[in-house]
Amino acid sequence: MDAGERGAKGALERSLRLGQVRAFNAVVRHGSFSEAARAIGVSQPAVTLQIRGLEEAAGGRVFQRGGAAELTPLGQSLLSDLRTLGHLVDHVEGKLGASRDLMAGSLAVGLCGPFVGMPLVKRYAAAFPNIAISTRLANGKQLIEAVRAQTVDVAVVTLEGPAHDLFNLLLATQRVAILAPSDHRLGARGRIRLAELEAEPLVIRERGSMTRQVFEVGLARIGLRIDPAFEFASREAVKEAVACGLGLGIVLDREAGADRRLITLTIEDAGFTAGEYLICPHSLAGLGPVGAFVETARTLFQPSPEPGCQETVAELS
Repeated sequence: MDAGERGAKGALERSLRLGQVRAFNAVVRHGSFSEAARAIGVSQPAVTLQIRGLEEAAGGRVFQRGGAAELTPLGQSLLSDLRTLGHLVDHVEGKLGASRDLMAGSLAVGLCGPFVGMPLVKRYAAAFPNIAISTRLANGKQLIEAVRAQTVDVAVVTLEGPAHDLFNLLLATQRVAILAPSDHRLGARGRIRLAELEAEPLVIRERGSMTRQVFEVGLARIGLRIDPAFEFASREAVKEAVACGLGLGIVLDREAGADRRLITLTIEDAGFTAGEYLICPHSLAGLGPVGAFVETARTLFQPSPEPGCQETVAELS
């Protein structure tokens, strides 16, 4: 941090207002002043006024003007502190409430796939109806970077192992499986050998997808490489491609779904597995809406112990 940034932070600490913190975090999360205003229930001029006050305190603009509200270098330097402060305020307000329920706040959740994450979001929304929840669907690599940049608060992602610079909570384990058309010749057998895959066109996710990474790393470990015939940027596209007869799809078993056009084949001579992890910054894991999300996940999934994944909210508070 250079001298200018230190000076800006010092001035900010002396004149910061909670409304400015909430407005800043809402604009970061939603990408525009108008969407931020809608999310926090105020007018757009009110958000503009709060951001202007924040910029006066910081000594410079925190958002670029025109088009999407992108952070300036000054805004980027303040992002982590203001996100943490926003959640700390929500945490304190929750403790000051008449019950343990959080009475206000917001939560940005990243989902690598809806099959594990959506039941958790449903349970959380029912328990904390006053928390405004927004979701972002992306592949695992993109969501890890979003959590690190704090453009999402918490994410449920597929990983081979814990992301060691973040808080991790193992929710479930998934196995790589093969998706085939319902009339495929191996349907009655229900399984397939890796050698048989070499003769089949494969449909796979884009690079950056953890499903693809787990599959390719598993193949590399046994000295096998299978080049895909097609790659698509979503699991839904992979499923449609398989249903249309373009090839066999690489999926995780919990993502196979119940489409009657498709069947799931088990790989009988290899077990490529990955974990579904809840990840967030260590600084947020015990605070406000994020801390409540972590505890909701513990209750819902009751994860098994795994080295590197057993940080507790009590230890982080």
